[in-house]
Amino acid sequence: MVMNIKRLAIILIIIFFLLSFAEISYSNEESSKIKWGMIWDTSTNNEQISYMLGMRNGGYMTTFNLIDRFRSLIEDLMLEQETWEKAEEIAKLWEKVVSSFLSEYDEYEKFLALNDDVVKEIMADLYKDPANMYINPCQICKIAYHKIQGEDIALLLQEARKEAFQNH
Repeated sequence: MVMNIKRLAIILIIIFFLLSFAEISYSNEESSKIKWGMIWDTSTNNEQISYMLGMRNGGYMTTFNLIDRFRSLIEDLMLEQETWEKAEEIAKLWEKVVSSFLSEYDEYEKFLALNDDVVKEIMADLYKDPANMYINPCQICKIAYHKIQGEDIALLLQEARKEAFQNH
């Protein structure tokens, strides 16, 4: 009985070491990559609109959470006498950056809300290119926005493809 427990322990240790040294990488397998384009193409109109709405609302919530965290950091800095002037400068700069960002993001969000059908069409068109299949819908949506604005999107697509490739 004691011998069986020792054998079992040795076998388990060997299995543990073999598994710990084995390189098991699911991210390099084709089947594990998320094909966002396929998901988008098979989604219903309501699902696509819901996704875009969630993306816009999520962007707002993330932005406001970051602003709140940075504001508390500045308040903490202001409590320290020696960093008072620096914190005040940082706060003024931060206010300008946040104001500019919120203005741009608000414009982006309103545009998406008013033109969701057009954006969805461009997203579907961008996903027709197999090279874009793995690009996250948030990025595709942003690229669609820039395309509608008349901007050259070649570099944006290239960067999004690189990021999608690296994340898989």
